[in-house]
Amino acid sequence: MTRSLALLSDAAHMFTDVAALGIALAAVQIAKRPDDRQRTFGYYRFEILAAALNAVLLLPLARRGRGRVRHRCREPGLASRASLGAPLAVVLNALESSPSRRNTSR
Repeated sequence: MTRSLALLSDAAHMFTDVAALGIALAAVQIAKRPDDRQRTFGYYRFEILAAALNAVLLLPLARRGRGRVRHRCREPGLASRASLGAPLAVVLNALESSPSRRNTSR
């Protein structure tokens, strides 16, 4: 395996996106129910609870990712070639997106 943090974080990101969409879809379906005597506001509260649940599920994943980054920063042997080229990529992306490089003739 490559042990790439970028791949790991991207996979976690995709998982959380799918989970968030599933939670949101379930909340919307529940919120469509009509109100009754006991729930005069209806079931709209489920949409808010779904958003809160999504945030609660994201926190442990973010903490774990941050812990892995800290671990790799402390152990110099775990740095990959990609991390050595990352500063160059940031500079190149900044130069590419600079206002002087934009085509204003469109």
